[in-house]
Amino acid sequence: MGGYLFGGKEIYNPCSILKYMSELADYPDAFPSPYWAVSCSNHIIKKFVEDWEFHARDDIEELIAGHTIEKSVRESISYENIYDDQDSLWNLLFFTGYLNQSGRRIDERTQCAKFAIPNYEILYIYKRAVERWSSHQLQSADLTPLLESLKSGDTDGIAACISLELRKTICFFDYAERYYHDFLTELLRRMGSYIVRSDFPSNYGRSGITLRPLSIHGRALVLELKAVSSLREMEMGCDEALGQIARKGYEESLKDDGYQEITCYGICFCLKECLVKKM
Repeated sequence: MGGYLFGGKEIYNPCSILKYMSELADYPDAFPSPYWAVSCSNHIIKKFVEDWEFHARDDIEELIAGHTIEKSVRESISYENIYDDQDSLWNLLFFTGYLNQSGRRIDERTQCAKFAIPNYEILYIYKRAVERWSSHQLQSADLTPLLESLKSGDTDGIAACISLELRKTICFFDYAERYYHDFLTELLRRMGSYIVRSDFPSNYGRSGITLRPLSIHGRALVLELKAVSSLREMEMGCDEALGQIARKGYEESLKDDGYQEITCYGICFCLKECLVKKM
């Protein structure tokens, strides 16, 4: 609720504070809520997220991660041209309080400001907008090439399809293995054609993701995921994933259920890149 500076003083949203104090009077265990976020339309954020250009996704990720981005300041923008280009939208977010300024400099004749998200309440608004946008992107994605690549064992095709969808997304959970696991599970479920089970128990542990065709005569799939911090580690990550599948017998539960054809994939992620190897 804070994060705004006036005359060098940090100012908090008085409406949100009074609302919270009012709730505390009746409910001592009341938890602070994003009152502004749920009471206003936030049309500006929605419009920005829906219309951003590809390169703006990295900026959004930086902001949501708690970092700053630097943009030129345009104090003379008018309402009729605010949606003309990306720079105007960044400035609109600043002037309407969805970004604050943590520093400013002069670059020749241009003023450049460091922008940041002011507080957790505004961060909540950004995250909600990104989640809605990401869900819409997955719903509209053509996943036929991914399905065909999985069925045929085309590891390059699988990697290309997954990497393409990753580049369309915005990550605000850090690039940890759990993020990739949830992302890929959602992607596979939207693909259809398989019963997708995440962290399904096997004889010796819990496999990453299993895909079961409706008929036991179809080809079942086992996917184990790894995340690494550098591109040069990706092949090793795939090998580690395949080794884990073999070592822990992730195929056995599928065989016990009558599936004869099973393909195992080791999938490794680094940022928005994906590498796939099969057993």
